[in-house]
Amino acid sequence: MSRMLLAAALLFCGGPCFAESMNHKLGLGLRSDSADVRYFVTDWLAAHAGASFWYDAADRGQGADNSTYSVMFGAFYNKELPSLKDGVFVQAGLTNTYFWGKVSGEQWHEWDINPFVGGEFVYKGRFGVDFKVIPFQYVRYVTRGNCTRGWGGMAGSMGAHIYFGGA
Repeated sequence: MSRMLLAAALLFCGGPCFAESMNHKLGLGLRSDSADVRYFVTDWLAAHAGASFWYDAADRGQGADNSTYSVMFGAFYNKELPSLKDGVFVQAGLTNTYFWGKVSGEQWHEWDINPFVGGEFVYKGRFGVDFKVIPFQYVRYVTRGNCTRGWGGMAGSMGAHIYFGGA
């Protein structure tokens, strides 16, 4: 009788009782061209941050070197789709990115606000591959005292993370 009750409980629980828990996991990885850190506060809420640096040495006689730094921070909603497959998540959130750069000796900086939707596949709770689609973005660009504001078009990025810890 107890075996039948256990079988019935497993049948009615379905995928969610075996779902992947992301609660309190820390992810370290790469996203497009930046180092990225993710922390899952709960199974459904996560924060992430990233940083990158680009340096382009000038050719001889062509002027100054070009360099750019960026930092990104944001938060996102995380929902597993166990009906599709354990470890498959849909994500939606918002990131803010600050860029600072120097091109031919002139400094500039930029703020971007990026709402996004995306997904992630986490293999055995330790390795994740994700993508983001940014349908639009708000951009504020400043150079030589001139400020340009406006809406940018669609963008996207991919990332890979190794996860540690968890509840």
